[in-house]
Amino acid sequence: GDVSYELFRDDCVFVDPTNSVTGVKKYTGALKVLFDPDLSTLEVIEPLTVDVDTTGNGVYGGTVIRGRIRSRGVLQLPWKPVISSYESSIVYRVDGD
Repeated sequence: GDVSYELFRDDCVFVDPTNSVTGVKKYTGALKVLFDPDLSTLEVIEPLTVDVDTTGNGVYGGTVIRGRIRSRGVLQLPWKPVISSYESSIVYRVDGD
């Protein structure tokens, strides 16, 4: 889906088991090149949880949003190879910026 770039800092980091990318525009650009959006899916499989650090003394000094997702992808290559469905965790750290 569409991403509101304003929600992310320029130095945000996206990490998966094989890659790390800095910047939301670079990350979404890579996904658009790699995966066929009509044949690829991402599904939230557990309700998101929100942990708010009201003291400001936490490890990240802000709000942490966590969830579990299931992804499946079809690469944009002529033979359309499929990345089998897999589950992973997402963590968003929200700060004052």
